[in-house]
Amino acid sequence: MRARTLYFAVCILQFAFPARAAAPPLPAVHAKARSHYSSVLMWHDVVPKTKEVWFDTTAAELEEQLQHIKRRGLTPVTLDRLADHLETGASIPKGAVVLTFDDNTTGLYSHLFPILKRYRWPAVLFVHTGYVGVKTGKDHCTWEQLREMERSGLVKAYPHTVTHPADLRLMKDAALEKEMVQGRRSMEKHLGGPRRYFSYSNGFYDERVARAALKAGYRLAITEDWGAAQRSPNLMMVRRYSMHKRAKQAVEDTARAMKR
Repeated sequence: MRARTLYFAVCILQFAFPARAAAPPLPAVHAKARSHYSSVLMWHDVVPKTKEVWFDTTAAELEEQLQHIKRRGLTPVTLDRLADHLETGASIPKGAVVLTFDDNTTGLYSHLFPILKRYRWPAVLFVHTGYVGVKTGKDHCTWEQLREMERSGLVKAYPHTVTHPADLRLMKDAALEKEMVQGRRSMEKHLGGPRRYFSYSNGFYDERVARAALKAGYRLAITEDWGAAQRSPNLMMVRRYSMHKRAKQAVEDTARAMKR
């Protein structure tokens, strides 16, 4: 009698609380890409001489870092090319790097953009769309400045949320979706074309946040976890070296891998 009662109790619980199907895995890095070593490199604002915050980079410091990249034989590529490589195994140069700059401050237009034109190297700007053309602690590039940089064929801008939340992991689902979806839609409206790459504000994410990025329509989502892009856990958790903390290591890790 007791066993029968227990059996019926289990059945009722299973009916009331059905087991959830396991979530499908996040999109994987292609097997053909795993033998390569490419690096995504991260900077923030570029300033003329005096840093306002520790993660500013002076124009002279950036020049020195870009010269190091050049001397070591690394090849800056577009984020589209890296995405094709990671997603499909398409070819990519040995020692490929992607130059990325977060937060859309006006130093990127005034100081970075002229440097990129001299090097003829591609770069990515990750933009929090709610602050385009707005002064917060710093001035931010306008939509017209972003369009001008994109017309050069060297710069491409992608979303970095709408309002740059301190920690996406702490946000409720609806607010998280708004940051990811509205950021992409705003950029597509003002700049045209699909904007399918995203970087997590302050680098904070977890699996729930990564799944929200996938649901929002992103092809790649970029973290601040250092290491080769090809060693990333999946396409929603792509690794990126901070050039504020690991500038020399990022270049040397990638250069050494070219010899293998």
